Amino acid sequence: FGAMALKADESVKLFLSIGLDEKTATTTINNPKVTANLTAVIHEAGVTDGCDRTTGNLLYTVATKHHSNLLLHRPTLFSYIVSSKIKTPAQLDAAVWFFDNHAAEDFKLDEFEEACGVGVEVSVEDIEKAAGEVFEENKKTISEQRYRTNVGQLLGHVRKSLPWADPKIVKDVIDRKMYELLGERTAADNEKPTKKKEKPAAKAEEKKAAVEATPEPSEEELNPYSIFPQPEQNLMVHTEVFYSDGSVLKCNNKKEVLDKHLKVTGGKVYTRFPPEPNGYLHIGHAKAMFVDFGLAKERGGCCYLRYDDTNPEAEKKEYINHIEEIVNWMGWEPFKITYTSDYFQELYDLAVELIRRGHAYVDHQNAEEIKEYREKKMNSPWRDRPIEESLRLFDEMRRGKIEEGKATLRMKQDMQNDNCNMYDLIAYRIKASETNSISGCRRMRSRPFFGYLICLYGLQFTPHPHAGDKWCIYPSYDFAHCTVDSLENITHSVCSLLVILSMLSSPLLLKLGLETAVLFKESMGAAVENKDKIRCSLLLYYVDDALLCRGEEEDALWSLIEEEKVMRRKEMKKRKEKRREEEGESLITCKKDELSLFSVRKVQRASMFARIPLRPVPLRPSTAAARGQALELPSLITNTVMSKRKLNYIVTNNHVDGWDDPRLLTLAGLRRRGVTPTAINAFVRGMGITRSDGSMIHVSRLEYHIREELNKTAPRTMVVLNPLKVVITNLESDKVMELDAKRWPDAQNDDPSAFYKVPFSRVVYIDQSDFRMKDSKDYYGLAPGKSVLLRYGFPIKCTNVVFADDNETIREIHAEYDPEKKTKPKGVLHWVAESSPGKEPIKVEVRLFEKLFNSENPAELNDDWLTDINPHSKVVVSDAYAVSILKDTAVGDRFQFERLGYFAVDKDSEPGKLVFNRTVTLRDSYGKGGK
Repeated sequence: FGAMALKADESVKLFLSIGLDEKTATTTINNPKVTANLTAVIHEAGVTDGCDRTTGNLLYTVATKHHSNLLLHRPTLFSYIVSSKIKTPAQLDAAVWFFDNHAAEDFKLDEFEEACGVGVEVSVEDIEKAAGEVFEENKKTISEQRYRTNVGQLLGHVRKSLPWADPKIVKDVIDRKMYELLGERTAADNEKPTKKKEKPAAKAEEKKAAVEATPEPSEEELNPYSIFPQPEQNLMVHTEVFYSDGSVLKCNNKKEVLDKHLKVTGGKVYTRFPPEPNGYLHIGHAKAMFVDFGLAKERGGCCYLRYDDTNPEAEKKEYINHIEEIVNWMGWEPFKITYTSDYFQELYDLAVELIRRGHAYVDHQNAEEIKEYREKKMNSPWRDRPIEESLRLFDEMRRGKIEEGKATLRMKQDMQNDNCNMYDLIAYRIKASETNSISGCRRMRSRPFFGYLICLYGLQFTPHPHAGDKWCIYPSYDFAHCTVDSLENITHSVCSLLVILSMLSSPLLLKLGLETAVLFKESMGAAVENKDKIRCSLLLYYVDDALLCRGEEEDALWSLIEEEKVMRRKEMKKRKEKRREEEGESLITCKKDELSLFSVRKVQRASMFARIPLRPVPLRPSTAAARGQALELPSLITNTVMSKRKLNYIVTNNHVDGWDDPRLLTLAGLRRRGVTPTAINAFVRGMGITRSDGSMIHVSRLEYHIREELNKTAPRTMVVLNPLKVVITNLESDKVMELDAKRWPDAQNDDPSAFYKVPFSRVVYIDQSDFRMKDSKDYYGLAPGKSVLLRYGFPIKCTNVVFADDNETIREIHAEYDPEKKTKPKGVLHWVAESSPGKEPIKVEVRLFEKLFNSENPAELNDDWLTDINPHSKVVVSDAYAVSILKDTAVGDRFQFERLGYFAVDKDSEPGKLVFNRTVTLRDSYGKGGK
């Protein structure tokens, strides 16, 4: 956005000329975006030679606070500001509100002027009268509080009755009346009031006060989708893009176009969840699903599951199957499953047409050369090659006649732009198999006849998991994504902040010549009978007047566009109206003598996520509609990586045990770990649907939601990780008692399903960490001569310790139990007993998982990120003891192991050998002070 910015000294001089003080002007140039915005505003308002301070301050407000959601109406607004018809911040706020709530077609000048107080003159006498009435009503309070009176409230009362009054005059009148009533300030007026110490309230009263003080939840907290506008509000979607030559592309929806779109969609919300099938989905994708599927469900709309499959080398059928399965596991049901590759023919046809119109070219620069030319802001040497030559080469690319890496198709955009996202993007690249390349042909000469056919016909293309081997050229994400959104009638296109920035090129992707637009429509509409191909041509049917302003050329361009619109509308009435209504797409923007097929301008831009926002930022629907919100999911949750490249590396190089390793925050890993979809969606919902400020989200926040869910759904049971034998010496060796243990802590005693049976026999096992030879005041475990309570059982007292031959290792403990339960020890231990004399409890394997990386942000380590892997992130306890009720559990069953945490049965379990994964620990209370 810095393309409009002047040099720093020239910018400061320009800003000073509109009345900004030197500090504000200097501060402004430190922000390139604000500098560009303000510079554009000054030029559009026609005040490059300077203006009065009041006008300048209002223009500054437009540039900094209301920049994007006034694009359509700025010429009108500036004319009113410069002519001093709008001269106060209150009038400006009213104008912005009016524009936010009225589409261009609904704009009525008289209503606008009335809403903004244009022409309303408020005299000093009017202000004096209103202020006098306010003082009369508040005289007693003012006399008591004197100069400690809240003057802001008095100002508010006056401006409520006189909204268009000059705030400075109002302030002067209020100050004068204060002086007239109170006289000179005294020393007491300048003293800070002393706060009276209040007696501390009782705890019950404090709790009550805290509850009463709890703020009402915001609209977004009650309904996270409330920030999204309805499809009909996409009328207010508009944006602008700065060019290096000083021009500004302005795009917006028109009611006529939107009405046709709404007729196709039935006014429903259409979204899409578009993952690339090049790996397993992670928790960032859960955010995308929550927004895409959730918004459609909440509004009674439709959400596509669309595989963004434009890179055959990285994509696998395994990933496609996983994505569909995990989407269903997360609780979402796609309206329809589609693939970007379903539209490869349409995308190819559009690319060919772009070449014909001179807006795309075949380039032979390699990656290093492209990088160099981008850094130097230089055009490719192949940029101006003849159109026929590019058409021939692009056809050879399609037929596999050009070696991979030797040619790409690029769009003619703006290589001199300060915004690198506006450089000539790559629209198509070659992805051919080895045998299809020239070097491959040379190697095939050892099999002469077959090799000859390969080289001659280009038969062997890199296989695509969905499209097969039909294509060896593939569209880029930037080229394909927005177009397919339009083909599928998407109303709310949800993208990451990174994608939003790259999509500044969208208005240029399908830039078409004005003089051939109608001819192309006619030729495609008449010659192509295939319904799917017709959809492609229909993208050109609606010529609209989104304008790229070029100063004095604007009027001429408007006239040219209006003539073109009249001609096209007449034709549209005559030709296949029904088909256009059913299949019609939209949107064309224009620049000088050109039209751009801007296939997603009808779309409400929001966010994609593979990243998660930290805190909610309430947004009015009108603001969201006017600008579209860029929503971002985490790049970062602490102590992990979520880059698919890095995830793929640690998976393929066996740093973890596959894509579903429980240490990963892939959704498959979380599921295997025992996390529920409900907990994941609660975590996502708690983040709010907002732009991220770049902060990291601590993994403990996710763990909180996991505990909240499992606390309600996971039954309690007992497992001892590191068993220590305890012999109850005062219990008969053959006696086994069946005790009741609670599955749920709040279970009613008359509910038999809430209990399970545990045996209590002469031999029980406690955890080694629950015994010490030396006792202490803050230790609640077992020690010689000390008593503890066995959970659901009896108090026991240690009477003897038996050591192994090394006289250090404890072999077993002797204890006596209190059958009357008269002892009341503080410590409570979990335990497992032999179910019958001499029969050990069932053995289970328990896997204890910790954070995969030691650092909160391993990405900061750059190339050394692998060294940050926590070697103790997985600890396997092979010989834990469990109560017998667990022997019949199934894979995926979840439990709370008392005092240890929440655990789930792993898929590695076998008959006679259960494996449990620790999902999350309990709140850290038992570990404090040795407890």
